Amino acid sequence: MFVFFLINNFILCSINMSKIYVLYDGKCGFCCKIKDKTSRLIEKKNIQFYSFCSEKGKKIISKLNLKDFSSLVFISHSNKVFYRGKAVLKIIKQMKKPYKFLFIFNFLPKRLIDFVYNLIAKNRYCIIKADNV
Repeated sequence: MFVFFLINNFILCSINMSKIYVLYDGKCGFCCKIKDKTSRLIEKKNIQFYSFCSEKGKKIISKLNLKDFSSLVFISHSNKVFYRGKAVLKIIKQMKKPYKFLFIFNFLPKRLIDFVYNLIAKNRYCIIKADNV
């Protein structure tokens, strides 16, 4: 269930109706690994990944006037914003089966989902070390 590791320093946002962009911390090895794994599991190829510090990433951040992008943010086509754990679930919904079925956790309280999000984000360097062993 590595899908829940897809939760630190990512922003998923929609600028136009045909594309969804995922912004991530390109300096974080954990984030880069998750980006690589996740990009292969996305069902539709309308999602593009950019680092926060890339030119395209900076343009998206500026256009959306994002002030705090230290956690995952999902902005739907209707510009509804989801943060942290709920954003992870929105990403999961875009993934291929069987990962897509993890969206069932959407019924859980936001507080609990964000707790799990923060716990994994806090321990991401330990998680990636264990993954490398």
